[in-house]
Amino acid sequence: MYTCLSRGASLDGTVLVQGFDPRKIQGGMTGYLRQEFRELEIMDEITTLRYHGKLPNHINASTRHSLIRQYQVWKGVEHVPKHVHSSLRWNKSDPMYLVEEQTEASWRLLKKEKKVVSKIEGQVMTKKRSAASMANSTSTFMTAQGTKALQVASHDLGSRPRKKQKISETASSSQPRPTGLVWKAETLTCAYDSLLTILHSIQQEEPDKWEDDFSNFNEHFQTLSQGWSESSQKTLEDVRDDTQHSLSQKNPESFPMSHEIGTDLYALCEEVFSASSCDISEKVTCQTCNLTSRDTHRSSAYWQLSGTGRNSIQAQFLKNLDCELNEQCMHCGSPMHKKIDFNPILPPVLAFSLTQGSVKVTPAIDVSKNGRKVRYHLKGIIYHGGYHFTARVVTSQGDVWYHDGMTTARECIYEGKLNELTDIRDAEGRKISTVIYSL
Repeated sequence: MYTCLSRGASLDGTVLVQGFDPRKIQGGMTGYLRQEFRELEIMDEITTLRYHGKLPNHINASTRHSLIRQYQVWKGVEHVPKHVHSSLRWNKSDPMYLVEEQTEASWRLLKKEKKVVSKIEGQVMTKKRSAASMANSTSTFMTAQGTKALQVASHDLGSRPRKKQKISETASSSQPRPTGLVWKAETLTCAYDSLLTILHSIQQEEPDKWEDDFSNFNEHFQTLSQGWSESSQKTLEDVRDDTQHSLSQKNPESFPMSHEIGTDLYALCEEVFSASSCDISEKVTCQTCNLTSRDTHRSSAYWQLSGTGRNSIQAQFLKNLDCELNEQCMHCGSPMHKKIDFNPILPPVLAFSLTQGSVKVTPAIDVSKNGRKVRYHLKGIIYHGGYHFTARVVTSQGDVWYHDGMTTARECIYEGKLNELTDIRDAEGRKISTVIYSL
């Protein structure tokens, strides 16, 4: 039926000479086919954004799978492109999960193979198996070098055993308990709740440093400082609602105030951690002939790390600041070198979006500036899963507190010392999404 209809040039020029069973073409799609169409819709949206110059630079993977995952991390798995057909749109009851991490195979050039004469039937064959011999093998497919075969080919995540950790019951007596924000269902505030709970903990722990380094970082930190001051009569939720309303007026698509659509955490952090005083230069030069191929500036202290899980946040970030690139100078052919500088001073906070959940979280990050090392300390982690954000707060004493505005409300639950937790990258079934450090 599909083949016959596909031969027609138009609906008006097609005539059905007899009836047919509509179930033949209305039986619904398999999960595999629906997922394929959904991923194609995302690829179409990526192509459109790139054509119009609206695609961020960090959406730059070289394979379809990794490109889709970068887009999902950027927009959130609940985001549906505007022009997706209603039969393909996903939602909470029919979700599209974050595609699983895969190790991309590295490219390598193959040398010309020697031909050998097979003793069987005198055939001339290469040392490698032919396509026919691979097709007739006991395996139905071969895994690309450097990758691993998936056990399942669907988005049914199945049951995954989680390690239970013993949680201490008492925190450092000298440290105050962090205060969280109560989730608001009418405007789906979990992204704001998680971020502001972490920032509020920084302000409460070190009010003098906050006043000196954070309060004038940008207009958003000024709003938070005024709302959290001792003279203010506003609650934490009032300050959050003011922030959400201000951002929604500025960009209602990225910061909606709706009970159906949540906030894009990437867009929220990009906005909150950007400032005109934060001048970060990126220069790509040839160290042989001094040719400069790129000299750009950014004003955001929010970074995306997309490396493999073999390295820590510290190692990946420092490598990103000063490294040799896999590109050649157009003038002399030497490798190009990238150097990132903070001008004139370092920002008071650094935040990282992690596309690889296996990246090691370091308790501190050391950054060199003017010949001396400046240390940033881990202050909090935001987790995502099931269309919901939660957070962990890390105090200067190394105490870890868990917060979920939907279930714990204003209370933060003490979990123990940072160096005692078995795995900081998971929290109640949700995966690590953003990590926040401060001076």
